[in-house]
Amino acid sequence: MERSKKGLLAAIYTLQFGYGLTVTMIAPLAALILADFGISTAEGGLLTTFLSVGGLAATLGTLVFGDRYPKLPVFGAGYLLFSAALLCVVGAPSYAVLLALMLAAGLGSKLVDTLANPVLADAFPKDGSKYLNYLHMSIGVGAFVGPVLLAALLSAGLGWRTAFACIGAFCGVLLAAFSPALLRCMRGSAAAARTSSESAHDAAQKAADTAAAAPNPGGKAAVALLCAVTFFYQGHQIIVNNWGALYAERALGLSAGAASFATAALWAGIILSRFLCAKFARPEWTMRIIFWGNLAGGVLLTAAVPTGNAFLVYAALVCAGLGGGAVIPLAVAKLCAMFPKNSGRVSSLVFLTLVVSPMLFPPLSGRLADVCGFSWAMGLSGLCLLAAAVFSFFAMRAIDR
Repeated sequence: MERSKKGLLAAIYTLQFGYGLTVTMIAPLAALILADFGISTAEGGLLTTFLSVGGLAATLGTLVFGDRYPKLPVFGAGYLLFSAALLCVVGAPSYAVLLALMLAAGLGSKLVDTLANPVLADAFPKDGSKYLNYLHMSIGVGAFVGPVLLAALLSAGLGWRTAFACIGAFCGVLLAAFSPALLRCMRGSAAAARTSSESAHDAAQKAADTAAAAPNPGGKAAVALLCAVTFFYQGHQIIVNNWGALYAERALGLSAGAASFATAALWAGIILSRFLCAKFARPEWTMRIIFWGNLAGGVLLTAAVPTGNAFLVYAALVCAGLGGGAVIPLAVAKLCAMFPKNSGRVSSLVFLTLVVSPMLFPPLSGRLADVCGFSWAMGLSGLCLLAAAVFSFFAMRAIDR
């Protein structure tokens, strides 16, 4: 492997680890934020909604311009904005200001998250699924470590605002440390990488044209169906990320410390899923992994929640993560392989669902928790996985046409 590509992998994986630390921040800090501002659970769900609104703007931008301009400079700018927004939380005097900062953080983080995928898909067209699974595994490791890091910061006597700022400062340091590697890719070796990538893309396109002499009528349908899969899968994940700790504390009767591991249980399964898929999965298995993983996770989680048994629920969360953890990287890799000349656009379509879903499910599940209890909100998470399984079944049939 070329040195520039090794540097690119190291930079993007490490920076995405830093981003991953923030993916699970809301749940451990939710009770503190609600109490500080005196707001309801449903109002607390607006934090994720504003993150998603910023992410929506970023994703729409990459959908239109993602294949027209160099991706790495925009990636770096997005990471800078994301880090700065988290750092500024330390001075947030009101909930409105906090929501505005979440809007900015969502804009920056989704530029990063959306562009990292086509950058690697373009750089490694033959092994896109492998490197994208490792990419999302690095996010998963960050998401798993995040609650533990937050617990340590809070135990040290720091407030939730300072915890946000500490992680923002850490991400800023990572960006400064890996900027030389990104600049080398942009200035020198990126040109050679682009040339080889274009040649590989041309070969991949010719192979696809040869394999499908007639247009595949299921291509556009597969895009829409896979986007529906990622929409509902993200709904499942965001519900657990937002309310998993509060659910375990209030519905399962666990201590605050034990409840914080609800989100970690899901992400432990997600990390393992992405590692196994990167290491062993073959491209032809993609759709079956997505279907059976969502189905198994949905059935187990939906069955475990009504029992109120903490062991069964935590085991089901691990299994749900293991079953569905690779859904997003597998879906992106599948679509980039189907449409190699429009990798930025099709990956942006997937990430569009990943920002719209958190705009809807946190307030909906928060309202459900306020009215019916947290068990109902967590039950909705399992139903989202079952819905993703249904759409993945029809996507599999569309692709096989």
